[in-house]
Amino acid sequence: MRHRFQLQRGDAVEVRWDDHCGSGGWSKDGHVGMNVSHIRSVGIFLRRTPHTTTIAQSIDDDTPESKSNERLTLGNSMITEIHRLRLGQTKKASKKR
Repeated sequence: MRHRFQLQRGDAVEVRWDDHCGSGGWSKDGHVGMNVSHIRSVGIFLRRTPHTTTIAQSIDDDTPESKSNERLTLGNSMITEIHRLRLGQTKKASKKR
């Protein structure tokens, strides 16, 4: 995933991503037609690996080792956009495929 800017740990971000859907129970194949859900999550950027991006709802920087809570790790292939949030404005980074 390439961006026009470098995300830093602690940046406030908005992530748009596609989630999978599922259902249970027997039904005729003609009735199967679920779509993916388009999700928008807002959080604090923690890190990115070649395969995943992790954001958190809360971080604690007052301890020698930073801690986070309510983490969400997304597969980079599911992410469609990431916006870094800044004091009333956003900088948009689009995913290059």
